[in-house]
This record gives sequence, structure tokens and C-alpha cells, in this order.
Amino acid sequence: MHSPEAIKRALKGKATFQEMTQLFTNSWDDLEQQGIAALLAEPFLSQIPQQLKSHYHHLLINDLIQTRELFRILKDLAEKGVNYILFKGSWLGHRYYSSSYLRPRVDTDILITRENLTLVKETLLEHGYLIQPPASRERFPQIISYKPLVNGRESVIDVHWHWTNRRILPYALTFADFYRHSEVFPKNNVTLRGTGPAHSIFITVMHRYLHHPEDTHLIWYKDIHLIVSAMSDHHWRLLANLSRKQGVWEIVLADIKQSQTLFGALPHLQKSIHSTSHCFPPPKKGEQGNQAIWADFLGSKGIKNKGYFLLETLFPPMTFMKWRYKISNRYTFYGLLPFLYLWRILMGTFCQGGKKPG
Repeated sequence: MHSPEAIKRALKGKATFQEMTQLFTNSWDDLEQQGIAALLAEPFLSQIPQQLKSHYHHLLINDLIQTRELFRILKDLAEKGVNYILFKGSWLGHRYYSSSYLRPRVDTDILITRENLTLVKETLLEHGYLIQPPASRERFPQIISYKPLVNGRESVIDVHWHWTNRRILPYALTFADFYRHSEVFPKNNVTLRGTGPAHSIFITVMHRYLHHPEDTHLIWYKDIHLIVSAMSDHHWRLLANLSRKQGVWEIVLADIKQSQTLFGALPHLQKSIHSTSHCFPPPKKGEQGNQAIWADFLGSKGIKNKGYFLLETLFPPMTFMKWRYKISNRYTFYGLLPFLYLWRILMGTFCQGGKKPG
């Protein structure tokens, strides 16, 4: 980037107009990659050069398309009685940012129960969505991606039946756990339901730590900063208890403090933070392949959670299997299903980390 010091001042709202103009001119691509281009440009929109406004408007148009598609689908799911939870970038953009386009994202993440996979699939297909080929480098992904082409732009929706493919944490968080502490946020005649503040921070930190250990996108820390600013004492207790129980309180705390360093001090933070002791050793960064699966198995607390982990890992829903192996004939699919599960297990067991899953 052009000037680290200028960026530091810009993040805290202390950069001059001249510094911001130079920053946009010389480092727009870097700022966009970090997810903060629109966020920094908004206060200076009426004064920045015309060529930069086109980049800004591109982000705005993409957000309008994503939002329109999301609201259309959520209305339909609500009418069909499907419970869902929005999480990660799309939810945070609508819930915590003054305008959702200030929080760019490449997809929308929706958490559902595995029992609703077929109904959600049928709904998305009715809306013109196409099931995407598996792109995850995880061995046993627990996510299905859908993508349409809308006015020449992509609007990807990722449907999860677990919030993460990794199961390293000692206590698996279920849909019911997230739903119990979820928030309802009405917007544009649509009632959005997403993760509560404590779970939003937990997911933001752990997603980066487990899946992108080398990435430090500034927008993720801005997410944390905004969520923390809106947290009550109840939310702090919930976050602290959850993080300590999972053994990751120090990891969560480190990212919260880093968000303060980047975006400004939060006066109530020290008052809200309690003991940093934890019950279990934290997971390791960047584990892959058999090492990751074994670590997740050991990290599952108790026989019941270990058994549930194996079941979900080795025998995912039939909806996923049909998508993964692209068998359109119903009878052929059911006839081959036992062998597909066996093939998946063999490929997942013996392929090297980083290759596509079986």
C-alpha cells in the first residue's frame, strides 16, 4: 500500500483530504482487497475524482443486486416456514453498518438445519439459482453453493448445515445454539434473522483463525470493532463464557484488541473483559488433511460429540451427495449411494491435504 501511516490515520478518521485523495489514487486496489475501499471513500464521495467514483459505484451496484436477491429468497423461505440464520459478511453489513454496501462480500452465508436442505434447494432452484461444483479444499465440506447470473453479475448463496467445516472446538455449536441467541432485524419490509453479537464475534474470529490464518483483512477487524461497540454486558458474558468453554478466549480477545488498535479505543472494553483463563488448549492454525480431521475428532468433547462428528463427516446428507457426484437419475443415485459413501471415505482418508475432497 502507498502509505501505512496514512492508512492508520484514515482508519481512525484522522487523515486529511489530501492524504485520502493520494491513498485512493495510488492504493484503491489494495484498499478494495482489504474490504475497506467504500468505507474510507464514503465521507469524501462528493470530492474524490470521477474515475474513482466508478469503482465506488461498482461496489454499490453489486450490493444492490446481492440485497435484492437475498430479500426475495428470505421472503419465500419465511412463507415456507424455514428457520434460517444469516451470518458472516452479509448479516454484518445489514446489521452493523450504516449501509450494507460498506461491507463488501463475495457471497451470502445462510445456516439451516440439515432437515431443510431439500426444501431450501427447491426454493433456490425456483428462483433461478444453479448448484455450483464443489470448490472447497476441505475434505468433507458441509456447505452447498448456489449461484445465478443476475444482470451479468454473480450473487452467490452458500447454504450451511454447520457454521464451519472444522470441528476442532470441544463443544460443537448447533443450529439451536445460534438460533437461541439470534437477533431479528427488520429492514425494507423484510425481517432478517442473524447471529447475535457474541456469536457474530466468535464466528468472525474463528473463521479467520481456522480457515484463513495468514490473512488479516482489515474489514474483519472493522466488523469486530462495530459489533463490540454495540455489545451489552449480557453479550460480553455470553462471549466470554462461550470462548472460555471452547478454549479460545485469548484468541478472541487478541482480535478484539487488534480492532481497537486499528479503528480506535473502545472506552468500555476494559470494564467488560474479565479473566482470560480457559478450559482447553486452543486449536492450531492452518491444520489440513488427516491432521485436521484427527484434531477435530480429538477436540470433540465426549463420546456423543465424537460420534456426531464422525457421522456428519463420513455420512453427510443425501442432498449433498447428489450435488457432489451429479447423478440425476433417482434410482441410479440410490443404488450407488452406499458405494459413493465408501468412495468418499477412501478418498478423504488417503488423499493428501489440500487436494479436492472425494
